[in-house]
Amino acid sequence: MHRSVSISYYALPGFHKVCLKCVKVTMNHETRIRRIRVVGRDSTPLYVRRFSIWQFFK
Repeated sequence: MHRSVSISYYALPGFHKVCLKCVKVTMNHETRIRRIRVVGRDSTPLYVRRFSIWQFFK
């Protein structure tokens, strides 16, 4: 199972309330059809900060 969150690139800096979904993905390898089942949900505050490419080169 995995958790993920997506937020708009144009979101203003600061705290935002995000809704998380924990999902379980099963895949039929012959037909390549995925089945996604939601296991749990939660909401939490997420802090958005200004993106800087230089944070990866320190």
